[in-house]
Amino acid sequence: MIVDIPIDPRGTADDYIDDIVSLTVEVEGTDNLVRCDRAPLLGTDTLARPRDLNEPIPRETMEAINKLTAEALLQETKTILGWEIDFRRLLIKLPDNKLVAWAAAIEQMLSDGMVTAKVLETNIGRLVHLGLAIPLIHHFMSRLRDLHSRSKKRRSIKINGEYQKDLEMMLKFLKIANDGISLNSIAFRKPTHIYRSDSCPHGLGGYSHKGWAWHLAANEASGI
Repeated sequence: MIVDIPIDPRGTADDYIDDIVSLTVEVEGTDNLVRCDRAPLLGTDTLARPRDLNEPIPRETMEAINKLTAEALLQETKTILGWEIDFRRLLIKLPDNKLVAWAAAIEQMLSDGMVTAKVLETNIGRLVHLGLAIPLIHHFMSRLRDLHSRSKKRRSIKINGEYQKDLEMMLKFLKIANDGISLNSIAFRKPTHIYRSDSCPHGLGGYSHKGWAWHLAANEASGI
């Protein structure tokens, strides 16, 4: 999850097929907004095959203006790949409509106490999507995947015990994602300092990449 974030005072644009994300800072006296507004169009046009005046089959330009007008305008809050991104507050949020629909599906499973393999597969897929913003959710998916694996051999399977608790916890994760998660919590720059530590019978110990070492004896009242 360590990414190389380009630093450019003029901004940057990420153009992937029909999904365009342009980022810049509006600075007085610069043409940042104009450049950021036009850069995706220039990139798309550059990558496309130019139209020939004698095209045997008429075709339109690569730029779908109506779609770009609806989705690619410069805005502080945008919905990108199913996520609401707040660029001013640097938050990624699960849209309200997804929260309502996904939570209702889980609550229905809990209410029924039974579930089919198809329904489980759909909801596990949604939770994998949720894992893009809350990576640690994958740690709690093993039992649900096991339940899905066993459900394939029967018409439906009972939800009880730990499976029920896992689904109830997923409802909390959905709410956390809808409230918003800092983008800084899910994307990391290359670290400037690396420290390693391990268990030690004499207390906590470790060393840094510079070779410094230290220890904290368990029976020492003040620590060193």
